[in-house]
Amino acid sequence: MSATTEAAALGTDAIDVATAVPVDDGNGDDDALSGVEDIISAILPGACETWNDAQHVLFQLASICFLLALLLPQVIKPHTWIFRGLLILGFIFMCLWGGIAVCITDVIGWYILFIVMNLVHVSYLAYVQREAEFEKILEDVYAKIFQPLKVSRDTFANLVAARGKIFELKQGDVYAVEKRTTSEDRIAILISGTLRVSCEDHLLHYIYPNQFIDSCEWEAFRLNQGKQFQVTITAESPCRYICWPREHLKYYLQMDPFLDAVFHNIIGKDIITKLYLLNEQLIRKPPKTLNMVDIRNSVARDDPTFTMQRLSQLGSPEDFAAFKPLSMPGDKPPPGGRPLSMSFETTV
Repeated sequence: MSATTEAAALGTDAIDVATAVPVDDGNGDDDALSGVEDIISAILPGACETWNDAQHVLFQLASICFLLALLLPQVIKPHTWIFRGLLILGFIFMCLWGGIAVCITDVIGWYILFIVMNLVHVSYLAYVQREAEFEKILEDVYAKIFQPLKVSRDTFANLVAARGKIFELKQGDVYAVEKRTTSEDRIAILISGTLRVSCEDHLLHYIYPNQFIDSCEWEAFRLNQGKQFQVTITAESPCRYICWPREHLKYYLQMDPFLDAVFHNIIGKDIITKLYLLNEQLIRKPPKTLNMVDIRNSVARDDPTFTMQRLSQLGSPEDFAAFKPLSMPGDKPPPGGRPLSMSFETTV
């Protein structure tokens, strides 16, 4: 056998061996990817004959941003802001991918449009959710009275805008005169200063900032039990107060059931506070002919206010010159102090 014949035989054997024994050339991943492509081609016949490699890292980052935006739970308070921020970031990555990796103007144009639309929407949200503004002197009123009851700044600002007006009283000016001033046309909250409440020149109690001036009269008029002030209210110092017309405020509260409930809660608390003030005066100096039972019975009668002639027996202004109002519910009692009880011997 010639050398040429032997070489040919050896070559044939080598080809057979190479064909019979597979050699790992490092393309296993490509084969797996090819299998996936075959499956997709079977589901969508004719869609793609050839498949490209994995896309640029910018495309992957954009996809991650979209995924995070969709998985973001709504329980997170700034959910809307984070959601829009992730969308805008993903659109920016897609825009860069269209200009750097694939160089397609359509991709750039569409995603620029998406970015602009989301920026406009974010600007609108910022405008709608901006912090409501009202006069600075009302900040303490909102923080002390309305904010603890979950009233938003927007709601309070709308309440102030509902024909709420701020008035001033100089020292010695009179807010209401007993049996002369009607109580049917307004309700007010004291912003600053101190008001003195008296009947027939006898001191009953003081009204301090963040308290209603005429809460008792508001409730009495609502129950059709009185249309005139039974007390005189005088400014002990320069005062400011915000006042609403009764009918307009009632109409506004009817349009907002939540605020209506809040308002009745605040007024009820204010009336109870005033009863506590009278109660403390009775404890400090118990009169001989007047007790809490008389007050209770007079409140239960049709007349919303108890007999002022009997109330005048509580004492003179000098008796209560050093009187300090009872702390509001929730305040810490003074050292060594004890809660004030409203219970009295009920002997009628």
